[in-house]
Order: sequence, then structure tokens, then C-alpha cells
Amino acid sequence: MSNMLSVYRSVYALYILGNNIALGKPTKQLTTYNPYTSERAVDGDYIEWLPGVYGCTHSNDSHTSELSWWAVDLEGHYKVTHVVIYNRISSCSEWLQNYDIDVIEYSKRFGDKWATFQKGRTSLCHYQQPVSLLMNATCPPDVKGRFVRIKRRSNAFPLCLCEVEVYGELITNMTEESNPYDTKAYGFPGKVYNGLFLQKMVARSEIECTNQCIRQIGCCAGIYNKVTKECSLMSKSDNNEETTHSFHEDDDCSTFLI
Repeated sequence: MSNMLSVYRSVYALYILGNNIALGKPTKQLTTYNPYTSERAVDGDYIEWLPGVYGCTHSNDSHTSELSWWAVDLEGHYKVTHVVIYNRISSCSEWLQNYDIDVIEYSKRFGDKWATFQKGRTSLCHYQQPVSLLMNATCPPDVKGRFVRIKRRSNAFPLCLCEVEVYGELITNMTEESNPYDTKAYGFPGKVYNGLFLQKMVARSEIECTNQCIRQIGCCAGIYNKVTKECSLMSKSDNNEETTHSFHEDDDCSTFLI
């Protein structure tokens, strides 16, 4: 198993240049199934399991109804170009599917970082639906932030990560983000915005849906379905800022333009 991982690593090393900026950095996960703690995903150890060695993380979803997540603090803002994730091989590899890789900007105004880091502006690097033993995600251009978060879209399986590598360039002139709560949103009850779909998630309220759109780079509209409790994030249908926003009718939904 370890030899197989070494081969995978050598192949990907041909394509990914620079240092793994996540190695040894502070980590956090929503829940922990002991002893599979969060820092095991950035310890540089690709061995999944040996007697007395637990090389992967493992969430404990029985302790929460929140969608499981794992995050690393890069301790600086980076333009993130690639995120590489190593899955379990010997067993339960099917668990690692249907998740987002997010890059989150952070302001010291938020206070305690692990309690508030998810308030930062969020850019989606990659959504992974199928199972992959080794996944190399290339982020869209200009994705930047201090935290990289891996978050499930459902808790059908525990979140297990054997190793996470992050590659990117340090941003030396990063300025403080404006307060996201100063952003204005305009509501359109009974309307669905006709744009390009970015992401869908469960939200507890219209306000939570709107805040998710504010934090997502490129999002211009949050559509909240009060029946299904789903929040759909949308972008403009083209890059023309003069394009008139268009809608269609749906009594179950409300759209909030950012």
C-alpha cells in the first residue's frame, strides 16, 4: 500500500511545482473519531495504517447534524493553485466523495480563528462527486485565502483524509477584506434568477442563503427554496455587467441579488 502511494506521489510531483504549504500547519475538523485527529492529514505521512499508527483523519458524524468539514490554516494568504487529496486505499475508500474544496479569506476582525474562520469570503476551488484514490484539484484563477476547507455535501459517510497537500503563491500585499455584512442584498419573492449555477447547499433561512452568496466569489444571486430548504448560488450568465437580470416565477422560491 505504501509503495502504491509512493508511485502516485512521484507521478504527481512531475506536474506540481513548489512546496506543499499545508505541511505541518494548524488544522481543525468539526468532529473527531479518536484517535484519527485532524493534524494527521498534514503530517507528511502517507501510510494509512500500521499497528499503533493511524495515518488518516476520521470524523464522528454521530455527534452532529452539521455537514462534516476539515480545514487547514495556511497562516498567510495565498493564491491557491492546486489541492491534492490522498484517500484511504485498504478499505472504505468509497467514503470520500461528494465534497467541496473551499479557499477562505480571513480577517483578524473576526476574532478567534477556529470559531469564526468560516465567516470569511469563500471561493470554490473544486467540487468532487465521484470517489478518487488520489485527487488533484486545479483551482480557478485568482482563488485566494488563508484557510483551505474540505466540506461534505452530505453526511452519508464519515469524512476521512489520509493526506492533504496545498500548493500556491504567498500574497505579500493582502489587504483586509471589507466587512461582508456591509454588502446589500435585494429580495425578489416568488422569483428564480436565470443565471449560471455555482453551488447548492442546505440553508436554515433566507439570511443564511444570502450570506453564503456574499462569501462566494462570483455569486450574484442566492435562491432560497422555503419548501426544500435548499440554497442555490448563481452567477451572471455572461461577463457583461450591463446585462439585465432576468427571472422566472416560482412561488416556493425567493431570490436575493447581491
